[in-house]
Amino acid sequence: MAFDITMTVKLPVKIQKKGSLYVSSCPALDVFSQGNTKKEARKNLGEALAAFLTGCIEHGTLAAVLKACGFEPCL
Repeated sequence: MAFDITMTVKLPVKIQKKGSLYVSSCPALDVFSQGNTKKEARKNLGEALAAFLTGCIEHGTLAAVLKACGFEPCL
């Protein structure tokens, strides 16, 4: 049996203009992306974060990665 799980996470985002592109980043997880517009850069970062977190879950490393990034579990 499989379950579909959806989670919402609020993370800090930075978007800066670099030349002709906008570079977006999530410093808390050290994930970056880019786009031709701020909106596109933000959307692309969301996709990059989703892929990053999904990969961590699939490899069983999410807890270790979050701990390495300074996150602490809530008990």
